[in-house]
Amino acid sequence: MLNLVMAIPIQFKSCTGGWKGTKSIWHTGDKPPLLSGVWLDARIAAAGKVLVLAYDWNKDSDSHQGEIGISVLPETGGLSGYWLDSWHNQDSINQLRGYVQADGSLFGQCVHVAADGTTTGWELILNYEKDQLHLQINEVKSGLSPLRKICFAINRDA
Repeated sequence: MLNLVMAIPIQFKSCTGGWKGTKSIWHTGDKPPLLSGVWLDARIAAAGKVLVLAYDWNKDSDSHQGEIGISVLPETGGLSGYWLDSWHNQDSINQLRGYVQADGSLFGQCVHVAADGTTTGWELILNYEKDQLHLQINEVKSGLSPLRKICFAINRDA
């Protein structure tokens, strides 16, 4: 049996704590995004092996929650994790696979293949610098470039 050691990239270990900011959602490319407040709590779990981002946001008067868990294989930079959201994923938990990008940001993708071979899914890109956390979520469809759908621009909650 292969024993893989998971970890969190060093630059993300200091991003724990409370965050707040704005979530932008683009339904179509030609309309302005829907803006919402977002509150996020970042913590280290599983004895330092997983970064967990739990967040709350509102759409109209409805409250929604989501969670992202990410871990990386230090030897290869391979990323695995999960993403769930009460509105975007409804009843599914998306498994993420990806890597650490050259700039240190985390890239994860969850793609579903239909019976006809077409693919749909999401890609998540997480950046952290000092007191700013940025999460971009793109929609992925067969034959098309990834389409920006969701952005979190958040700062430390003072």
